[in-house]
Amino acid sequence: MSGGRITGGGIVSWYKEATLTGDEHVDLVIEAKFGHSTPKDRKNRKGKKVKVPSETAALPRWQRDALQRATVLVSDAVPQVLQRFERALSIVMARDDGEERVLVLGEPWKPEGGRWGVKSAQLSFLVDAKRAQQVQDLLAQPKKVIKSTGAETPYTNAYHFLSCKADASRPESFRVVCELMRGEWVAGTKAKRFTSTKVDVTTGVQRLFTTYLAPGVFDRLPRALRDGVAQEAAQQAMSNLGLLGTKSDTSFPTREDRNPERRRQLYERAIDHLIEDVRPLNYAKARDLDPGAYKADDKRGDRLVVRDDRWEAMIRNRDPHPFPLYFITADAVQVQIGEREAGAGVSKADRHRRRLDKVSEQVRNSRSEKIKRRGSTMIRNVYALLPILDTSDEGMAAILKERDERRIKNGRPGATPTFTFRAPAVFGKVRKETKKDMRVLLSYDQARFGRILERSDVKIACSRVVQDTKAKDDWYLQLVVHVPYTKPEGLRPVLGVTLGLDAIATWALVSPDGQVLNTGSMAPNPQIATYLARKRALETIQKRQSWMGGRTFDRELEGVTHVITEALVSFAKEQGAILALHDVTYVQKAGADSRLNELHTAWNYGQLTKQVGYKAPIAGVGDPEAVSDYEVRMTCQHCGAIRKPKQSSEKADTWRENGTLHCRKCGMDSHPTPVDDAIFIARTVAWRQVEREGR
Repeated sequence: MSGGRITGGGIVSWYKEATLTGDEHVDLVIEAKFGHSTPKDRKNRKGKKVKVPSETAALPRWQRDALQRATVLVSDAVPQVLQRFERALSIVMARDDGEERVLVLGEPWKPEGGRWGVKSAQLSFLVDAKRAQQVQDLLAQPKKVIKSTGAETPYTNAYHFLSCKADASRPESFRVVCELMRGEWVAGTKAKRFTSTKVDVTTGVQRLFTTYLAPGVFDRLPRALRDGVAQEAAQQAMSNLGLLGTKSDTSFPTREDRNPERRRQLYERAIDHLIEDVRPLNYAKARDLDPGAYKADDKRGDRLVVRDDRWEAMIRNRDPHPFPLYFITADAVQVQIGEREAGAGVSKADRHRRRLDKVSEQVRNSRSEKIKRRGSTMIRNVYALLPILDTSDEGMAAILKERDERRIKNGRPGATPTFTFRAPAVFGKVRKETKKDMRVLLSYDQARFGRILERSDVKIACSRVVQDTKAKDDWYLQLVVHVPYTKPEGLRPVLGVTLGLDAIATWALVSPDGQVLNTGSMAPNPQIATYLARKRALETIQKRQSWMGGRTFDRELEGVTHVITEALVSFAKEQGAILALHDVTYVQKAGADSRLNELHTAWNYGQLTKQVGYKAPIAGVGDPEAVSDYEVRMTCQHCGAIRKPKQSSEKADTWRENGTLHCRKCGMDSHPTPVDDAIFIARTVAWRQVEREGR
């Protein structure tokens, strides 16, 4: 769950994050940007003011500073926990032939000569008398009996504690030993396999870190973030243990890896060192760096690659990739919608800035007749309550102190205007704002965002706040939600869909036995039409040498895709059909300046399939199925022959030439149309479901 932003620059996006679990729910991530969306006025070539796509205004400075400080605290805490973990850890590796080896931490582990697994991974650390008593109580519990074998488990508790004894070298201290992992090689019917018992990451290792191993590390963190930091550290720790039996190199992140402030200092230091050192950079040929990767006549092997410590230090330290603010508790972050009335003469910008007394006749005259008659307009703001201010950190305290002093100086106490707040259905009752909360404005698309959050049967699993790795002032709230899902059963018709340039989607509805029921298409292609129209407008503006800032239209193109995908999903639902898609993973382009290349760039096949991937289960259509582009392009639709992957063109069962599909098996030459491809896709999936049902 960690990492930076997952989506692009859109204000709101959502996508399928996990596979279905027991056909009970599908996991989605819903994302909203911090700040408010404000349409900008620009003049067209006739001098008339027009609205261009909205931009998102930045958060107040103190809120950006507070988020940045919270990120630093989290990025500091995770490596500290892992460092304590690494100091307390001892590992014994076992090979499949019985050899054992004690792993020396800090040295690279490269498994050689056979297969290896972690025989034992133990933690040994000191605790005080209070924690020692808790450990002893857990050790006193009776061991459970494994029903399948009748044997006792080796542990009495979820933490896998083994012992707790007074430490002779330190008074009032006790040494605790727990076993994170125990494994062994077991002889099977064909070969030996490695089996292991591990402490559960979320219920065991996470609490082990916060309660016993490193409780002091979490004291500076806001309470709502402590479990998230512990889980992040636990996942990394156990993941690294799991990698020890593979050929992958394993290493825990240092504090400099994720701390933005430290990485910035290292980056600036590396730049200064590179500038001050007048020696030329060192280069090496690609073939020398990777022996055996290039043939003697391959010119790519003669490429010169920079191999200089000064340069590598600079590129290594540039991007910090900070940890996100991870809230494991479902109700830690709450979205709230606030509404109130304001005078018709108050502009949108002033409403957002809480300047409700700033009235303009020009703004009033621009209103609709309905608002003029009423004399007021409705303010609707959407906020997120982030519980990140309850920390003893001096840096956070300084940010809040500066905020309060600035508010007093400006004569604005900073209190939120009197709103009538309500929470979307998924959050239940409105939570009262406290001193630990920071109320952050969201760019909230109620039509799209609310479609999920206004459902009472949806549950929030967790939430996180992430920083854009490129635009450092941009922050996003991501909500991970569980949406109920029941997988359709029985034989159903199939809606086969192929994607194209002229028609954005061509479809065929086929019965379970392969009979074509109906065909159609969505033409012309609105995605490409929108792209070309907006591109021509921008080129005209560029020729006039007018300002081009903020003139992006990726959200507009994404909106077109949403319309198409919703239409496909709705049609499949009406027909009770499985949705089958043409899986286009590669498009043949035609030269650097080809018009065809431009059209393929405008039409993003992957975006459509991604959107259908999460919308179909939510609508009750079920998981969409895919038919590979290779099957569609290389299968003879008369006899079913298909070119084998390693066949040459001279011996291939089928091959394509200038758009014509040739078949050596039946001798047919054909030029399949998009309708033919859609029928083939639908029939392929129909046959699959018949095979699954065993009919």
